[in-house]
Amino acid sequence: MQRLSRDRLIQCILSLCLILYVGRITYQVATRNGQDDLKIYYDRTARYVGGQNPYDKDLPALTPGVRNHFVYPPATLEIFKALLVFDLPTLLYVYYGVKLVALGLLFLFWYRIANPDTTFFLLLTLVCLFAYNRPIGLDCRAGNISVFEQCFVWGGVWCFLRGRAPLFCLLILCSAFFKIVTLPLVFLLVANGDRKSFLWAAGSSAAFVIFQALSYIMQPDLFHGFVRNAGSLDERGISNPASLAFFRDFVELLHVAPTWNRSLATVLYALFALLVFSLACWAAVRSSVWRNKVAWIMLFFLTYALLSPRFKDYSYILLILPSAYVLKTCLSSWIWRLVVLFVLSGNFFVYQPFVAACLVWGIYVHSLIRAQSLGGERSCERGPDAVNVSTTCLRSHFGQIIHA
Repeated sequence: MQRLSRDRLIQCILSLCLILYVGRITYQVATRNGQDDLKIYYDRTARYVGGQNPYDKDLPALTPGVRNHFVYPPATLEIFKALLVFDLPTLLYVYYGVKLVALGLLFLFWYRIANPDTTFFLLLTLVCLFAYNRPIGLDCRAGNISVFEQCFVWGGVWCFLRGRAPLFCLLILCSAFFKIVTLPLVFLLVANGDRKSFLWAAGSSAAFVIFQALSYIMQPDLFHGFVRNAGSLDERGISNPASLAFFRDFVELLHVAPTWNRSLATVLYALFALLVFSLACWAAVRSSVWRNKVAWIMLFFLTYALLSPRFKDYSYILLILPSAYVLKTCLSSWIWRLVVLFVLSGNFFVYQPFVAACLVWGIYVHSLIRAQSLGGERSCERGPDAVNVSTTCLRSHFGQIIHA
């Protein structure tokens, strides 16, 4: 009873730290002229309602200082129309208020999925506060929709763990509605190993493709504009520390002939993707990681992040829970945990988040490859009750690795 009270006190203190962190972000948002992405949504939607092409880069912004580069599918403009209910100054406050609610919901999903003990909660808090250049703050200050996107993703994960495949697919499709890139997450369902789950994943992907095809048929000019703007994106460095951008900058450092720059970078990225995918598959097969759904989700998300050719700075919100999970289950020594946290929290060069994600992925894959199967007699709970898997149970599989 005394230990339980102490653990609850520690978790309350950690929760207060998270609240203070969000409060600091809120102060920054309120006192700075930020949320530029929201201003783009507002401005381009106003152009669309006015009968103009929101993808036209030559069309000046209605709001001074707003970039005129809109890169979301045409169907999203119908959703963004809701923003025009408010004038822009009011919208900035309303939008951020709704985002705070979504952020609270995201924290709740993380807590329910991980069911953390005090150590896990501490690691999760540290990763939130310091790792990956603090992506939650980046999203809030930018006014992007990543927090909402992550709510759909982790809400879908919650449904996946409860065995609700249709609702999981629906929520993942909702997350992919704006940026498309989260669509591959529907294939988390392959862990179920049954034909019905595979059909749900394939059917959801097909439905999404058909929806985009209908959008093209109904609004071909807008869809061409979307494809053109999206195809012209070549963000690199601190705003897009992703694998493809990393290799493009790396090739430029080699002073390769300009005609070979992009081709060589693409080849290096393809080889890297093949290596990451192959090792992840080997680790999954060797450890039967899909027998524990929580462990499978973490491997899937970490691998997905490394394979994504475009992964913005605020997209690293996706890796907060998986990183805390790896620190808890794969490293028993606090010295090594702090060393890895130092790498996660550093800002020594622009691709630090990408390198840190590679490190976390490498630790996890190495542990899985060397581990005995997560299934069999020593497997943790499966099925809908997998959400209640104790991190102590998971640690029992990896504790042998650290001391091997």
